[in-house]
Amino acid sequence: MLFVSRSKSLLNLNILVVFLSVSFVLSSGSLVAKESKKSKETKNISTVSSGEDKPGYTLVDRVIATVNGDAVFYHEIQDKLKTSNIVLFSSYPAGESASDYERALNDEINIKLVVQAAKGLGLDDEGDVDQKIADFLTSNHLTKKELLKELESQGISFEKYRKDFQDQMILKDFQSRVIYPMIKITDKDLEAYYLRKTSKNDRSNLRYDLRMIFIKEGKDAKEKTGVVLGELKSGKSFEEVVRLYSDDSSTRKEGGLISGVYLRDLSSDIAGVVKDMKPSTYSVPIKSSDGYYIVYLVSTSLGEDKNFNSSKQRLQAEYSQELYQRQLTSWLESQRRKSQIVINK
Repeated sequence: MLFVSRSKSLLNLNILVVFLSVSFVLSSGSLVAKESKKSKETKNISTVSSGEDKPGYTLVDRVIATVNGDAVFYHEIQDKLKTSNIVLFSSYPAGESASDYERALNDEINIKLVVQAAKGLGLDDEGDVDQKIADFLTSNHLTKKELLKELESQGISFEKYRKDFQDQMILKDFQSRVIYPMIKITDKDLEAYYLRKTSKNDRSNLRYDLRMIFIKEGKDAKEKTGVVLGELKSGKSFEEVVRLYSDDSSTRKEGGLISGVYLRDLSSDIAGVVKDMKPSTYSVPIKSSDGYYIVYLVSTSLGEDKNFNSSKQRLQAEYSQELYQRQLTSWLESQRRKSQIVINK
């Protein structure tokens, strides 16, 4: 990371950029290493399976992967590993348990996939880069002279800084133009996310829309309940079976619908079953003192909840980030399937 005396970063973009550089020499298309500062014989470095130097050689750089023909160099991964910012974009498909090297390599591969895709999306406009750098310097009260001085102290060329700056511009534009437009969150979505994040046992603020079949206690009640189950299993709709068999005349016409009830409104036997049900499923017969109940869960919704109302902004941000990661992973998975990615072992 580059720092100035005013403790302001030289790149204030959404994605943190680490500008460290390992110099390398290209000779007749091969990567080579120098044994000293004086003029000495240079030796070609062959591709090796690890990042260690071979005896008699100083490893300067090598191609460790190609992404649709674009090279990923050894020094690019080493630069990441020297910092705390191993992953700048996404390490997919490497998970958190993967090695730092594997995560850094996949991150670099994914960045190259985005930069390549940007060419077809018009996000790689060279003309914007210099103006964006100038705007950045102005907003941070820096001069180009101060920038060049800091880059020189870090051993980084302005050309590399400019290229990294452009890549980060592309990543930022890619996020805003490609990924974020795919994220849509409705009030219902946010409620469902909140319920998923809260304890499964805390259902006190949930409202339930139910349909119920009631079979009145009597000598034929058990047999009739068996017939009802058979009708449901045969594929008849719950509403139709309610109208044919339910002994509750007050709800029979509405298909047994009971809307907006809380668990506390139900008997303990029924509430104990309903709280663990999923929408569009029906229960086993529930025996009570007055007969048998079969319950169908239509839907759930959030009732009045002060915690939810006060946390909406935070929940929105959390859920947006979750969906962003999901959409980004889906995009990367698709791009990787149709790309030619070669990792040198």
